[in-house]
Amino acid sequence: MEAEHALCFPLPFVTLASYAVTEDDNATTLVFNTPCPFNTLCRCVSNQSTHGIPIYKSLQVFNQVHCNDVPFTKLPGIPGSNVTELSIVGSGVEVVGDGSLAELNLRTLNLANNRLLLIEPHAFEHSKNTLEALDISYNNLQAIPEYAINKLAHLKLLSVERNEISTLMSVVWGNLTSTLEFLFLSGNHLFSLPLTPGYTLMQFRKLIALKIDGNYLKTLAANSVPFSLVTLDASKNHLDEFPGGILPNLNELKKLYLSDNSIETLPTLNKSKIKDLVVLDISNNLIKQLNDVLGRGFKISELVLSYNKISAVSPKAFSGIACQKLNLSFNKLQSMHERAFYGLTYNLEELDLSSNIFTKLPKSLPSLKRLKRVSLKNNNLFTISDSAFKNSSGSLVNLDLSHNNFQNFPKHTMYNLRRLEKLNFGYNHIIDTGFGFSRWGQTLSFLSLESNQLFELPSNAFKHAHHLTKLKLGYNQFSKISDKAFANLDNLIALDLGFSLKNMSFPENALTPLKRLKELHLDNNNIKELPIKGFASCRQLNHINLQFNKIETLPPNLFRPSTHKELEEVRLAFNKLTVIESLTFGNMQKLKLVDVSFNTLHTLQPESFKNIQARIVILLSHNLLVNIHNRTFINLPNLIELDLHNNELKEINWHMFHNVSNAMHPMTLNLSRNRLDNSWYDLRQNPSWSVVLPEVYVSSIDLSHNEYKDVPFITLNTLNGTLKIVNLGYNHIKTLHDKAFFHLGKVEIVNLEHNIISELNETSFKGLKNVQVVDLSHNHISRIFTEQFGHLDKLRVLDLSYNHISTLPGDAFKRTKIEKLILRGNAFVNVPVQSLLSIGHTLGVLDLSYNRIENMDADQFTTSPLLTDLNLNNLTTWTDAGWINSRHLTELDISSNPIKILTRENFDGLNSLLSLNLQHLNKLERFDADSLVSCSQIVSLKVQTWPNIEKYRFRLPAVLATLKYLQRLSVHIVEKKLTDQLSEAFSKKLRVLEITGSSLQEIGADALKGLDPSKELLLKISGTNVTTLPSNFFSKLSAEALTIDLRGNSLSDVPPLSFYINDESAMRKSGTHKYRGGIWVQGNPISCGCQAFWLGRWMRRYFKEVLSGDTKIYSYGREVLEHMHQAECIEKTGIRSKILTYEMLDCFTGGGAHMVPGSVFLASAVLLALTRHLF
Repeated sequence: MEAEHALCFPLPFVTLASYAVTEDDNATTLVFNTPCPFNTLCRCVSNQSTHGIPIYKSLQVFNQVHCNDVPFTKLPGIPGSNVTELSIVGSGVEVVGDGSLAELNLRTLNLANNRLLLIEPHAFEHSKNTLEALDISYNNLQAIPEYAINKLAHLKLLSVERNEISTLMSVVWGNLTSTLEFLFLSGNHLFSLPLTPGYTLMQFRKLIALKIDGNYLKTLAANSVPFSLVTLDASKNHLDEFPGGILPNLNELKKLYLSDNSIETLPTLNKSKIKDLVVLDISNNLIKQLNDVLGRGFKISELVLSYNKISAVSPKAFSGIACQKLNLSFNKLQSMHERAFYGLTYNLEELDLSSNIFTKLPKSLPSLKRLKRVSLKNNNLFTISDSAFKNSSGSLVNLDLSHNNFQNFPKHTMYNLRRLEKLNFGYNHIIDTGFGFSRWGQTLSFLSLESNQLFELPSNAFKHAHHLTKLKLGYNQFSKISDKAFANLDNLIALDLGFSLKNMSFPENALTPLKRLKELHLDNNNIKELPIKGFASCRQLNHINLQFNKIETLPPNLFRPSTHKELEEVRLAFNKLTVIESLTFGNMQKLKLVDVSFNTLHTLQPESFKNIQARIVILLSHNLLVNIHNRTFINLPNLIELDLHNNELKEINWHMFHNVSNAMHPMTLNLSRNRLDNSWYDLRQNPSWSVVLPEVYVSSIDLSHNEYKDVPFITLNTLNGTLKIVNLGYNHIKTLHDKAFFHLGKVEIVNLEHNIISELNETSFKGLKNVQVVDLSHNHISRIFTEQFGHLDKLRVLDLSYNHISTLPGDAFKRTKIEKLILRGNAFVNVPVQSLLSIGHTLGVLDLSYNRIENMDADQFTTSPLLTDLNLNNLTTWTDAGWINSRHLTELDISSNPIKILTRENFDGLNSLLSLNLQHLNKLERFDADSLVSCSQIVSLKVQTWPNIEKYRFRLPAVLATLKYLQRLSVHIVEKKLTDQLSEAFSKKLRVLEITGSSLQEIGADALKGLDPSKELLLKISGTNVTTLPSNFFSKLSAEALTIDLRGNSLSDVPPLSFYINDESAMRKSGTHKYRGGIWVQGNPISCGCQAFWLGRWMRRYFKEVLSGDTKIYSYGREVLEHMHQAECIEKTGIRSKILTYEMLDCFTGGGAHMVPGSVFLASAVLLALTRHLF
């Protein structure tokens, strides 16, 4: 989520860049987006129509206020009656009180992703005649705030998704029954919908969209939903049967979503009572066979049956439903009757049969005559007949045959497809490049041949495919590419050759014909040298990816301002660059991203980055920079991020900047994890003494994980005009000297966590007049002075946890507005009641856990009426305490108790239980198989094995068999070996499986027998002493998207054959896509060798295949790379190496067999073959 506070500056500084302009005949509409005057972490937007540029005061008239990710526990005061849109998202607000929104006539209010527990009855009173959209999703509401909303006169949209609402049985909806059009109730704890007259949802007369997905509904009764619905989403519930009974009443229904339930069969419906549907989604259920699909005679434009268990389709199963789009992917189809698609001959346009187990093309396919898009991806097809798509030759435009077992390109089949525009033939095994484009390729715009076995591209390899705009050739093994291989591809825009050049230099001449190329990927190719004119012919180049090569130098004029006017992104991470010469990135007016992280840079020459007008991000982290020359960054007025973390910088040379960033949009500067310490002028600690430094506009500076011994006063004072966030955590600061932050009046967040601060001066924080958040956690503070924070009248969040504080002066927080106070992990023996008096009217969250408080009076917090979150976990007594009524209990934790017996009677009545923890019950002697029968709704269970209970009296799978909706299972293994303890113990809906136990040393090959997820699975094995893994252990799992988390074990090797079957074709066919959530191995003593080399190559391919294909998620990919980079292997000498970049040439030649740890699962020759064919 993008932090709103990254773009902040005081109100008077207005430039033309701060608003958008639209004109009509009479006026100009100006859209201003500025920091709000009442809280500069918020953004205020003003849409004004005027005949001239308004004076600054007109900016006080705001239409929109956005305080997203700004920490609050209650709503801030919002001035101005003209505000119609208010968004406070991800801020921690807990209560919306009466009068909180006084004077606001809102039309839309977004309070999503807070911590809302209470909305008082008159909270929206002032907007009751104007409010049209209200979003209170992703909060902690236990019930619909009916009295706050039922008087709203014009509300059309209400979102209460992802709260903790368990019933709608007695909700009085009031005015909403005649105004509401969209009602979103997803992700709550609803077990049923009300059927009592006066309370049923039928009373909503205008409702057109209802989302009740992600609840625990077992049925949908005929009169449980409004008759006016156009869209109904009931997916991710516990429906056992198709809710055909609701359809006769829903005459307007067009879209019905029932995915991720437990439906096993489809009924035959009466056409006379059913209207046509645009979308019917029954994916991710338990359907095994298709007979007469829902009856005949009505139309379903799009029918989704993916992620079921369908193994057979009866003849004429789809007869009469007039379907245009049919999705049968991710089932168990091996073949289909030739009349399976009877009735769809002239209707069906899109067909998805991907991820089944076809070895031959279904006989039913040729009967379809109007197909436009067909996917047979991820099957076991070896051949395809020449006439396979003959009947669709006039309509087929998109064909996906990737992830199959084709040895030859089926050019004769293609001859019939004269209108084909997109063909994906990647992840097969073709060697021949005779594609025969002259007969069929004239209309082709997209072609993927990635991850095949292509070794050569001859001259005119793509002749007659002159309309190609995107060509993917990655993951091949080209040893030769003709200089004219891409001749005639005048329209090519994107070319991917990543992971494909084997023993080849940069293909300079081959790129010459590509005059319109905008996107070029040459990553992971061991390229060592770039020719001076390497990209000279690519004048339209927008994006160049050269990551994970061995480039040591960048030639001068590689990127030419006169040639590469459109260049926006340059990715050079993970190379061997040592120097960036002057003007390497000079005068590139549209450049937005330069990534030179993870190199060996020791020098940035002056003017390395010069004259770039675009909003640019420069990434230089993980290098060897000790110092940066003066004037390295010149005339970058829109620099928005400079990342220099993980270098060897000993000081900040501010003269490296000249005319960098701007006051309206100051930059983020990351200097963490260097060797920075206090400059000589910082040590003088004199606020009246000034140093002349270049003008630099920084909104956020990260100086954490350095060697500062004092707050760098002068350094920070240089940035005081725009600085909002200061991070000085993880340094060696011992004392906060007098007026350490004296001139930092605009700073709003200060982080000083994990230092060694033992003393605070009485005026340490003087000058921070706008600070809202201060983090002093994990220090050595034992004393807080009187009015220590008295100068901080805007302070709202204070973290003093894990210090040595035992008492607080009574007026320590006087004049502050503290809403959240964290005092955990200190030495308090009593609640500091007197200190809390001055903030009793604002305090919402108080954490006093892990102190020495043993007793507390019942009236302890009577002076804190807004307190909604209190953590006092170490109490031994509590006056007037009582238990909450457990009638609607959803979460129960009885772990670590001396319980000896568990039977059905222990859990009777807990019909609403969703989460149960039974771990660490080490004295248990009896656990009956039917103990959890009454808790059939459980979705999350933590349990353990009990080897001391005799098997004939206890089998864990027998207990779990009653929990068919279980989604998350955590098992603590007590034994040394995991064999059959969990065999056949897994729900069909399981999404997360965690295995822990420090006693566990070995996992059997069939330990997860019966685990058959269809869509996604997170498998986590942690905290064990397992040293290796069985062959095919993960490859047997059928989930489309697997995440394998192996962090924190004792693994000395991670065998490839645990993830891929002993068949090189299987590895080539799937790539890294199967493990879409990644393979994570940090915190293991993995031995360096061929297995570590293989894993590093896998990680790099995963980053390219799954994470970096889309530039929109590149920032997320950066975070993932940081985590991947933490994984290490251990050499025989004890030296640790990064697995991500680990190299061992012997692994390619076979000579490194001796480096592979002795393993019963893997011979070095097999490992060699797997490594070669995966990449």
